[in-house]
Amino acid sequence: MVRSVLHELVSSSVFVTFHTYAHSGMTEGLGANIESLIAQTNTLPLLYECMRPHMPVDVRQSAFGFLGDIGKFCASHLRPHLQNFMTRIAENLNSGEVKVCNNASWALGEIAVQLKGSSHNAFG
Repeated sequence: MVRSVLHELVSSSVFVTFHTYAHSGMTEGLGANIESLIAQTNTLPLLYECMRPHMPVDVRQSAFGFLGDIGKFCASHLRPHLQNFMTRIAENLNSGEVKVCNNASWALGEIAVQLKGSSHNAFG
């Protein structure tokens, strides 16, 4: 279902990009208070789909920016999905798209800072 909804919406990458940036701004504004909203929605699966290498550059760029904000303020919600998100980050670091690479590496850094010292191993 997530893919079919996203497929319909991605025909307008401006729509997806706008909403991703809006959610990112809400995350910055609310800080840790965003946790309950992230927990109660399908935000993470939608965000994951927006990071697919075939998605438009602006969609991926904004998605990684939002991922970094989530990592910064509520990384605990990313734990069950870390392996998937790390795969998406790795796929996009070599994309040749500077804006995408920049946001993907920033997101990785924010997640790493928040999970530093954690007993969680993202890859097993």
